[in-house]
Amino acid sequence: MRFNLILAVVSVYLASVSLALPVSEVQSVELSGLSRRSETNTSLSKVKRQGTQGQAGATGGLVGGLANGVGGAVGAIGTAVGGAVGAIGSAVGGTVGAVGSAVGGAVDGAVGAVGAATGGAGQTAP
Repeated sequence: MRFNLILAVVSVYLASVSLALPVSEVQSVELSGLSRRSETNTSLSKVKRQGTQGQAGATGGLVGGLANGVGGAVGAIGTAVGGAVGAIGSAVGGTVGAVGSAVGGAVDGAVGAVGAATGGAGQTAP
């Protein structure tokens, strides 16, 4: 049990030391004569990596802008087509409604005329 406790304490200590010192600092401690060179190389690699990320971000923004432009154009075309289809549908619906009203009016008028003639004839007959 003591051995496990000692092993756990040593493991925690080693983990804290390894977390406290990044790899670049460990290299500079081990290679004190080359520490400046390794720091410079590390800085250059960070600058290159950030430059690449900036280019990727700019390219992503351009692609996103083009996609938004295409999407906007498609949306505008869809709206125009939808408006035209809606207008055609309204015109056709209005025409059908007008025809239905005219037919209904004619039928109602004919039925009314027949009813009036029949009713009038019935009244005069007695």
